[in-house]
Amino acid sequence: MIDPNEMILDENGHEILGAKFAKKYIDNILTPTVLFLDSSGNELAERIIGIGNIDFYESYFEQSLADANSIMKKNCRPSISVDELALSKRKVN
Repeated sequence: MIDPNEMILDENGHEILGAKFAKKYIDNILTPTVLFLDSSGNELAERIIGIGNIDFYESYFEQSLADANSIMKKNCRPSISVDELALSKRKVN
């Protein structure tokens, strides 16, 4: 949840008011509004605006979360290979 008067970091690392950050992504405020963003501020899944049907809200949320997680995993590039990680673990033990 974003407090409109709280200072937060945007995708560029600059401090801005929560209200300004929210306005960047949300034209008409309906609560709750849930967005799944990457570190660059790109939306990763379909946003959830308001509660159309409380019986399906959890399902919509879980689907959007799974979609965002899937995209993040595809775009994630490890800084070291699995073999290098295994080797470093062996050296520690």
